[in-house]
Amino acid sequence: MFVLRHSTHARMVISGANAVYIVGTFKHMGTDADFKLYLTTNVTQADFNMGYTMTGTLERGSRSSNTFQMTHFAVLRRCDHDAHHLKNA
Repeated sequence: MFVLRHSTHARMVISGANAVYIVGTFKHMGTDADFKLYLTTNVTQADFNMGYTMTGTLERGSRSSNTFQMTHFAVLRRCDHDAHHLKNA
């Protein structure tokens, strides 16, 4: 099995009270090397019921020409820290 890996350099930008941008560039990629990951805590009730705390989008493109397009929908799941730590104890 071959796994493709890319390293990146990024920064986090707080955007209002409920959102964050992670903006960066994939190293050693020629086309569409720049990305913007937008995450918000304003989730729908359905997303919350599925265990998501943040949802958002990933856009890839070129920062120099300011051309980006959405490539992925992004979610962050809740982690039950107590159950996780008790299981691993």
